[in-house]
Amino acid sequence: MRIRRAGPLILLAALGLTAAACANQQGSAGQGATASVPKNTLPASSRQTDAGGTVLQPPADDQIRVGFLAPLSGPQQAVGQALLNAAQMAVFDQPRAKLVLLPRDTKGRPDGAAAAASEAAVEGAVLLVGPLFAESTRAATPVAKSRGLGVISFSSNRQVAGDGVYILGFTPGEQAERIVSYAVGSGLTRLAILAPDNAYGTTVVQGAQRAAGRQ
Repeated sequence: MRIRRAGPLILLAALGLTAAACANQQGSAGQGATASVPKNTLPASSRQTDAGGTVLQPPADDQIRVGFLAPLSGPQQAVGQALLNAAQMAVFDQPRAKLVLLPRDTKGRPDGAAAAASEAAVEGAVLLVGPLFAESTRAATPVAKSRGLGVISFSSNRQVAGDGVYILGFTPGEQAERIVSYAVGSGLTRLAILAPDNAYGTTVVQGAQRAAGRQ
């Protein structure tokens, strides 16, 4: 599967374009987008369950629900809240579309991400945006796949991408290539790379070497 990558700002543009497209398909103006969690409850006769017996609650109206998985508590709370605020701004910029964010706290942990993905699916999400970290993405992926949901992760780790999972962050290799290209373009000809002796460091060095080889 082709790996697609983009920066966080492209995510906001994608949310906006998605909302605009949905609004055009719906035709008439709706009541406006909201980032609050919907509280509608379906009668038992109309509920659906997945293979594991979990009750899935699809939207009772034409709202398009997107699960937003981020660390809204714990050490990375500030990062998670900033991402959520930016996503909410993109949603509110498209008032005609009934696009609803379902924010769910991953607590910055893999088990929290899996639980958050499950909660968003039960609430009727058709797509999961997040989580922030690679390990959390790995934990949320099986949940998403079992419910047929795509995942757009904030992680920059290529290893979590594929089979319905897309990453938004620039990879370490790409970052190194950009830095070296900028340095060479600024007139520098001798560069030293300080990197750890692990997979991350190898990726950084290889990216720097690729950039240097093109100069």
